[in-house]
Parts: sequence; C-alpha cells; structure tokens
Amino acid sequence: MKTVAAIVLVLLALVMCVPDSPEEKDRKSCNDSTMAYIMTQGFVEKRLRAPSTAKFPSHYEIKTVLLGNCRHDVTAYVDAQNGFGAMIRTPYHAVIKYNGNDMWQIESLQMSE
Repeated sequence: MKTVAAIVLVLLALVMCVPDSPEEKDRKSCNDSTMAYIMTQGFVEKRLRAPSTAKFPSHYEIKTVLLGNCRHDVTAYVDAQNGFGAMIRTPYHAVIKYNGNDMWQIESLQMSE
C-alpha cells in the first residue's frame, strides 16, 4: 500500500512539474488582468518626462476589465516627477491586447494631466 501511495505521489509531482504548452501559456496570458496592468506600465513610462521616478499602485488599487478577445481595459494612475521635479499623480486609461508569444499591443492610452 505504501508503494502505491509513493508511486502516486511521484506521478503527481511529475505532472505538476511539466511546463505549460505554448498554447496553454497563451490562453493563460490572454486572460491575465494583472499581466495586462503590468504591461501598460511600460507604455505609460514612455510618455513620462522622468520615467525612472514612476511609481505605480499595486494591482489591488486599480481596475481592470477583460473585454474579450484577449483585450483588457485598465484604469490606474502613476506618480512621477514632472519637468520641475515635483511628484505628480497622473490617472490613465488604457486598452491593451495580448497577441500571443508574450507580445502585448496598446490599442489606446489616455493620460490625464
């Protein structure tokens, strides 16, 4: 009986260690709202005067909505220095799409100033 239990445990461990197929990874990424939020941060930073000063809230403080077809609606903000060195909070709204193979595309990005 102990041998059977040991074999079952070994098989279970092997199954859990098998990496996801590329198709399964794409499916998970397609629906991952946290990753969608993280990916918007790079697009937002490109529009900032001082991107190295950017501070984004945790994903618990922002709003993401899965729109379907691997598209996400993200509403968040960034705190970053302006041209005078003052920290300014800038709300933003983005629609981002997962295209597969770890590639994300920004469809729209509006930043309030």
